Amino acid sequence: MSSSFTHLFQNLPLEIIDIIIDLYIHSDQSQPSYPRNGLAAPGTRLSRLACLSHEMFERCNRHTWKNVLINLGSPPSQGSIRSLERLLKVGPEITYHIRNIKVEIFLSIGDVSSGALLPFLRMTRDALTQLVGPRIKRFDLEISFVDQQNPDGSLRMTWVTFQELTREILSYVSHCRNLEVLKIIGEPTWFDHGTLAQVINRMPHLTQFEYISRPAEVVPDFQSGSAYQTLSLALSSLRKLERLSLLELFLPHGSWCSIKWNNSLMSLSVGNHAGDCERSMLEFVSQWQHSPQNLGTDQLNMFQDQLPKNFRLHLHSLNH
Repeated sequence: MSSSFTHLFQNLPLEIIDIIIDLYIHSDQSQPSYPRNGLAAPGTRLSRLACLSHEMFERCNRHTWKNVLINLGSPPSQGSIRSLERLLKVGPEITYHIRNIKVEIFLSIGDVSSGALLPFLRMTRDALTQLVGPRIKRFDLEISFVDQQNPDGSLRMTWVTFQELTREILSYVSHCRNLEVLKIIGEPTWFDHGTLAQVINRMPHLTQFEYISRPAEVVPDFQSGSAYQTLSLALSSLRKLERLSLLELFLPHGSWCSIKWNNSLMSLSVGNHAGDCERSMLEFVSQWQHSPQNLGTDQLNMFQDQLPKNFRLHLHSLNH
C-alpha cells in the first residue's frame, strides 16, 4: 500500500473510517451478523485493512469484536463449550468493543431433568457477568425446548427452575442501561411480566422492544392482571420507543388500552394467544395522533372500518 494512500486514512474522521469498514465487511447495523460461536476471529480482510494506520487498526478491532453469540444446545456441542471457555477468558481490551449480544439456549427435557446442562448454564451466567455493561446497545435472548413431548409432566416441574434462569439472565440485561434494542423469544412460563417491567424501567433509551412468546395451552398463574399493569406502565414510560412487537403475549381482557403511547412509536406488530378483545385493541391504536409507518396485526384488519381515517388508509396500503 502506498504511503500517500496510508496517509489519507490517517487523516480521515473516525465516522468516515467506520463507514468504510462497514461497507468493506458488508455489515448491517439494523441486523447484526453474529459469529457461529462466541467471538469472531479477525478475518483476513479486516486484518489487511487494520494495517493501513493506527486509527484503522483501532476501528477494525471495534468491528471485529462488536457482536457476541452465546449458543447453548442440548446436548452442548464441543464448539459451544469452547466458545464459552473462550468468553470466560476475554479481557477488557476485547469487552470494551462489544456492542451486541445474542444468547440462544435450546433445551432438551431429558437433559434438563438430569441436570446435565447445569454446568454449562453456570458458564453462560459467568460469561454474561463479564460481557454486559452500559456500552451494550442490543441484546437478543431466545430460550426454548427442542422437544415438546412431556409424558411424565417433567416440563411443568422445570417451570420454577427456568423462571429463575430467565430472571437471572434478565438481571444481567438490566445492567445494559444504554440498551436500544431488546428482543426476547421464549416459553410464556418463564418470562413473567413483573420481571420484564423491572428490566424495561432501567432502559430509558430503548427504541425497539420485541417479545415473542411460544404458543402454550396453559396460561401461567403469574401472568396476572396486576403484573401486566406493571408492564404496561413500564412500556408507557419509554419516550424513545419506535418499534414494538408483542406476539403470543398473555394479556388480561381489555388490557391493551392501559398502555399510553407518545408520538415516537412508528411501528407496531401485535397478536395474542388469549384474553383480548377487538374493542380494546381499537382503543389502543386510536391513541396515536399520527399514522404509523408499519402496522402489522390481523385483529386490526377485522374491524378497520371503525378505525380513524389515517389508520384505514394505512391498512389499505399495507394490504394492497
